[in-house]
Amino acid sequence: MSSAPLTLYELAGADPELRFSPHCWKTRMALAHKGLESQRIAWRFSDKARIAFSRQGAVPVLVDGDQSISDSWRIALHLEQHYPERPSLFGSRDAIALAGFVNRWADSMLLPAVARVILLDVYEQLADEDREYFRSSREAHFGTSLEQLVAPQAKHLEQLRQVLTPLRQTLKGQPFLAGEAPAYADYCVFGMFMWARCTSGEELLAPNDVLHAWCERLLDAFGGLARAATLATPSRLEHGMSNDPALHDFAVRSSDKIRYADTDRQGHVNNAVFATFLETGRVEIIYDPHAPLAEPGSEFVIARLELDLRAELRWPGTVQIGTRVATLGKSSMTLEQALFQDGRCAALATTVIVQIDAQSRRSKPFGEEARRRLGALTTAADSFAVK
Repeated sequence: MSSAPLTLYELAGADPELRFSPHCWKTRMALAHKGLESQRIAWRFSDKARIAFSRQGAVPVLVDGDQSISDSWRIALHLEQHYPERPSLFGSRDAIALAGFVNRWADSMLLPAVARVILLDVYEQLADEDREYFRSSREAHFGTSLEQLVAPQAKHLEQLRQVLTPLRQTLKGQPFLAGEAPAYADYCVFGMFMWARCTSGEELLAPNDVLHAWCERLLDAFGGLARAATLATPSRLEHGMSNDPALHDFAVRSSDKIRYADTDRQGHVNNAVFATFLETGRVEIIYDPHAPLAEPGSEFVIARLELDLRAELRWPGTVQIGTRVATLGKSSMTLEQALFQDGRCAALATTVIVQIDAQSRRSKPFGEEARRRLGALTTAADSFAVK
């Protein structure tokens, strides 16, 4: 057993507190399992010289006394051998081979499946000096641009869920992959989900998934070590779409319950239902039963609706709808709306609504009271363009 302090080099983003590598998270969980503290040092792809002493160019690197160990699996074996008096990472010597299989499966099957969903999000979290290397190396590996790689997102999410099938089947009968308590086999897989959690707003697991419950248990393990991890900055989550609004930017805020019937075969809310949620927000303005907006003998019709889907909505849960008046014409108004779930912008929409005469079906100017009320629903926030 070494008495020297441990030092762990971890991959970091532009924010040095954002430590997101799946392999580094395997090691973080292994150290916590053993009850070992370490000095954690932020490292970036452009910092190759800082770990030259390890005679290779990747993290994690653990320095234990006069030894430097690279590769998360080799670090786990080192910890098990050199700290035998502490809780075993594997449960027994015979279980090491099985944990090694799980580790190789996670690296060869699960990691690429997760990468196809989040890799562009990861890129957005990197320091500027790391981006060129990351893009060129990953695009060479996958044979396509990062943008093209993640484009068929629904397809990739479905493929990921198929890859996760054996894990679900295992967890239906036990709380952890290793059995009644977590062990290194769990951390091999959990590292991949921490990679996504730290860098992306994409929800990989539905709340009713047994894997979601398993993740929650590991997030709470060791005093909530993983749950307390720094997450990606919201301004960078949407592939550089830093102009996405927040709910508080809207004068009118409403909500709707997501129903199971709203979902489709891919498990998320069908895109057609997004328009129904937008209608919920519009009704708050134009069809208030206590104060009708339309002039007597008038009706409202939609002349144009532009919808930009930003992210998935998932059941169960609620959707928040923000609505504001962007422009007000003689007989028409342009509404800007956004849908949110758990604080994340899932859709942007621009709707042009025209007041018409119920008989002639031609446009009819707003009255003074309608113009006053609509004018009060504009905000100082910047308008957005649906693209």
